[in-house]
Amino acid sequence: SPTETYFFGTQMAMILLGAIPGCFFVSIVIIPILYNLRIVSINEYIELRFESRLLRTLATLCTLLSSFIYMGICLYAPTLALSTVTGLATWVSTLIMGTICTFYITIGGVKAVVYTDVLQTLLMFGGVLVVVILCCIDLGGVDKVWAIADRGGRIQFFNLDTSPFERHTLMSTVVFGYYLIVSSIGFNQTTFQRLASVRTLQTSQSGAGSIIWLGFVTF
Repeated sequence: SPTETYFFGTQMAMILLGAIPGCFFVSIVIIPILYNLRIVSINEYIELRFESRLLRTLATLCTLLSSFIYMGICLYAPTLALSTVTGLATWVSTLIMGTICTFYITIGGVKAVVYTDVLQTLLMFGGVLVVVILCCIDLGGVDKVWAIADRGGRIQFFNLDTSPFERHTLMSTVVFGYYLIVSSIGFNQTTFQRLASVRTLQTSQSGAGSIIWLGFVTF
């Protein structure tokens, strides 16, 4: 994240080295298996794999709990932005945002969420690009920005320290990048609902790529 990079340097960027093989593993191995099973959820796969209805129920409860917390945070963040810009009360902004999201998901289903993710990806990339360009222009160019970051000791990409007490190293960030993709895209119920709702396996694999890069932009 920007905050992590500001305080502890650019070593976190090396998660991309782990994310690349993670992307291939998810696209080539995980998605074809799960998509072709025509299952409703990841939790259904757990029941099939371990032949335990109880285990599926427990996994579903854990998924619901984490989703409730996550959705609350996701709804509250844009609510604050809307309240700041419009002057509306927080509860009014929350009601408006919640109603809009509920409406388009109800009308369009999970497919509406998939295509919204694609559009959001393009907007996020465009927004980040605009911010980078404006900052570079304001500070006098890319070389100037790089020099400032280097003076602050924030430029670091190949820290080969093997100490487990080091905050970020090349090994830890690469492993984290791989795990991040496999866990959040390959075996995540929310993501799986999006990928299982499209017509073909190829579309599902393409959708996974869009979700992955959206995650990296927001990260």
